[in-house]
Amino acid sequence: MFLLFAGFLLIFRLFQVSMQYNSLAQKRLTASRIAARTMEDVKAWARDPNNYDNNWDSTYPGTPYKDPYDSSYTVTVLQENHETLSPCTSLEQRWTASGKERKFTRSFRKVTVRVAWSADATDKISITSLVGDPPREILAEHALEIKFPNGMKDKLGPDETQVLSASLKDADGNVIPDVCFEWYVIPAQMGPGQGGNGIIDHDLPDTSRTGRRVVFRNTYPHPGGWRPIRGRVRMRVLSYYRRARQIRISETDWRNQE
Repeated sequence: MFLLFAGFLLIFRLFQVSMQYNSLAQKRLTASRIAARTMEDVKAWARDPNNYDNNWDSTYPGTPYKDPYDSSYTVTVLQENHETLSPCTSLEQRWTASGKERKFTRSFRKVTVRVAWSADATDKISITSLVGDPPREILAEHALEIKFPNGMKDKLGPDETQVLSASLKDADGNVIPDVCFEWYVIPAQMGPGQGGNGIIDHDLPDTSRTGRRVVFRNTYPHPGGWRPIRGRVRMRVLSYYRRARQIRISETDWRNQE
């Protein structure tokens, strides 16, 4: 009788443990489904550019709330800005000391969804994902802009510089922040003679490797050394956004002087 009673207690205890683990597994499975559903809701909400740009902190302030479909679970959505380097961290790290790394600051938000079913710190799960900036509609004829932040100089003396900036705007006129640009110098021939030329000085603090801000310098390499090239000059800029290329040439040109 003693052995039978001991065996019965052991089986009963194993049955209890099995039920507890089964209950825990069911709770974790339900919590995982709630977390996945919440993450998809966040991604769907972020597809609206206005939400992505302006409403993160007001919509997802990090305050716990009851799941609308199962009030026994508490959901918390945490989000923060996530910076990335382009094209990748390993290639850009050598530029970080000079502050010229190509850094994207608005392309991603790091979102963490936590789901808990009790006050115990172990009774919760969390998932994390990067939510990307939604695609923006581009109107090609007005999208790409060239500006002269310090004003345009009509004449540049030898070794003088001119600062230019570029921006890409969506159909609503909002600047798309994380875009890289490529610049080219165009000798602008005005009447007889040949247009001038120059370089983009990448060593100056005003020059960004993203191409959002560059410095043109009135000098050019020659066999005998560097010297200015007389003539009129324009700049051309290219941007690539979601595999679509935009091209713009500065509407005004300036005169290089020797």
